[in-house]
Amino acid sequence: MMKRNAGFTLVELMVTLVVAIVLISFAAPLLDSLRGGSQAVSTANTIVSAIKYARSEAVTRGVNVIFLPTSSWAGDIEVYVENDAIVSGTTPSRGSSDTLLRQWSDVSDFVSKSGSIDVLPSSTAYVGFEPSGIRTNSTQISITVTPSNCKGEDRRVITLYPVGQVEIAKAACS
Repeated sequence: MMKRNAGFTLVELMVTLVVAIVLISFAAPLLDSLRGGSQAVSTANTIVSAIKYARSEAVTRGVNVIFLPTSSWAGDIEVYVENDAIVSGTTPSRGSSDTLLRQWSDVSDFVSKSGSIDVLPSSTAYVGFEPSGIRTNSTQISITVTPSNCKGEDRRVITLYPVGQVEIAKAACS
C-alpha cells in the first residue's frame, strides 16, 4: 500500500499565489478611492464639530466666541473667546487678551495631502457666535470639502445658517 503525503504541491501554491496577486491588483485602486472619501468625511466632521463647539462655548460662557480657520481655510482651526470688540467688516485675529479654547490640525493635514476646501461666500474668513448662539453675521455660509480623487458622492457640503445651526450633506463630484 502506498502512503500519501499530506500537503500542497509547489504548483498548487504557485497558482494560489498568482490568483491572490491578481485579486489584490484589482482591489488596490478601489481601496484608494474609498480612503479619499473617508478622509473628506472625517475632515467635514471635524469642521462641523469645531463649529458646534464654538457655538456651545459662546452660549455656555455667555461671551463672543470665534471659529477661526487659519491660512485661508488651509491651516489649523482655532476656537477662542473674543475679549476685544468685534469690528464689523474686519477679520478678527487672536490677540493676547483672547482665550484659546481649542485647536484642530486635522483640516490642514487633509488640505496638504489629499483635498481642498472651498468656502462661499469666498470672503468668509471666520465665524463668530454671540452669547445667544446666533452668528455675528447674517450671511449663510457653504463649506465644500472635496478629496483630490473625488468619485461618486465623496464631496461633503457643510451649510452654516445665520441662526447658528449647521448641517452636512453628501454631494456629487463634478
